[in-house]
Amino acid sequence: HQGPPWLATVLGRGTTVTVLLHASTATPAPSGPVPEETSELTAATQRILVVDDEDVARDTTAMMLQALGHETVQARDGEEALMILGNDGNGFGLVLLDLTMPRLSGEATYRRIQQLPDPPPVILMSGYSPEDVQRSWGGSTPPRLLTKPFRLAELRSTLAEVLGDGRPEP
Repeated sequence: HQGPPWLATVLGRGTTVTVLLHASTATPAPSGPVPEETSELTAATQRILVVDDEDVARDTTAMMLQALGHETVQARDGEEALMILGNDGNGFGLVLLDLTMPRLSGEATYRRIQQLPDPPPVILMSGYSPEDVQRSWGGSTPPRLLTKPFRLAELRSTLAEVLGDGRPEP
C-alpha cells in the first residue's frame, strides 16, 4: 500500500495510529441478498442494555444486536447501567455487561443487578479467557460469558442459549 503509518502518542491517553491507503480502482461487488448470518432473528425481539466503557466496543455490540432485530440502550459504566435499570428495570430483556470498567466493575454491577426485583438475565463480555474470569469470581460461577472480540454468529448463539430462540416449537 506504500502508505506509512503515523503514530501520535499522548501519555496517559493512548496512541492514535493513522494509515493512508490508496483508493481502489476495482468495481465494487453488487449487493445481493442479506447473508444468512443476519437474515433471521434468533430470539424474539428484546430491549437490551449494553454496558461497556469502551465506545467502539459498546457501539459495535449495539449495532450487532440491532442487526439481529433488537432494540438497544447503552451505558458507559456500571453506575450508569444501574441508574438506567433503576428507572426502567422491567423494560429490559437482557443486559450485556463488560467485566472490566472504571467506577464500578462488571462483577460488582452484576451483583447489584441481581438485587433488583425481577432482574434481567446478564451476559458478561470480556477480553479475558473464561478460565481467568472464573478465577476472578472466587470460585462462584459467573453468568454466561462472551469473549471479546466476538462475531455476530457467536452473539446470536449466546442470545439463543440465554433467551431461547423465540420461535414456536414445531
